[in-house]
Amino acid sequence: ENGDNVQFILIYGMDENAGNAFKDKSFTADVAILATQYTKEEDGFGNDQYDKGALLDFVPVSTADGLMKAIENAEADEVIQLQEDIALQGTIPQSASGVTSIDLNDHTLGLTANQTTYVSGGDEMIIRNGKLDIDGFDEAATSAISVETGSSLTLENVDYTCNATALYPRGDAAQVNVINSTINAKGYCLGTNAGSPDNYKVEINLENSVFNGRSDDDAAGTAILVNVPCTLNITNCEINGYMHAVIVRGGTVVIRDRNSDTVWDRSSPR
Repeated sequence: ENGDNVQFILIYGMDENAGNAFKDKSFTADVAILATQYTKEEDGFGNDQYDKGALLDFVPVSTADGLMKAIENAEADEVIQLQEDIALQGTIPQSASGVTSIDLNDHTLGLTANQTTYVSGGDEMIIRNGKLDIDGFDEAATSAISVETGSSLTLENVDYTCNATALYPRGDAAQVNVINSTINAKGYCLGTNAGSPDNYKVEINLENSVFNGRSDDDAAGTAILVNVPCTLNITNCEINGYMHAVIVRGGTVVIRDRNSDTVWDRSSPR
């Protein structure tokens, strides 16, 4: 129980066929102690069994390998929660269940590879409550997270720093939601690409968030660029760009704050 002093002895036996070559040698061992919360407690509202069968409503992870395995095996209703800062050498994978939900739990998830994270195949990715740091890119115009046709990404209560274009939605019904978050990007905080009709008809919802387009010599200098037929809703956001805050070249864009509403309606890109 809580406060108990638990002791144990680890006994290691050498293989009897090892021979004398290992005499007087030493070895090291990494030991992991897995603790299970006791089903009995003293503050159980008068009933020490009141939450005996309670289960965690999240999957705790503390390492990069643990995060990757948890995402791979996650059910659609499972939340994966960081217990430590974690750095990935690759991208954020998608769960086979179709829903990848990560609670950063006030920790930092860092990505250092020069690789784009894709949300595709109609899948949903949700990242909440912490810091996201993606700094492995060489070009500001490269997309760090690409949300593809019919798929969605939600960032909520996330402080996201990126040395490329932070968010790139493309394709019919690709959806990006940014809520109560901050994005600082060397490229666009959010950008689209009018190079192909396949990139059209995205939906973007930005709410109570801050977007900062950085002023590096090779930065994009613009926080938000939309140049395709799309729907862009901006509500109570602060948007800062070194050259431009928002560029609208296509779609229907509604910018709302406490004092005014601004609407652009361009049904096709120019």
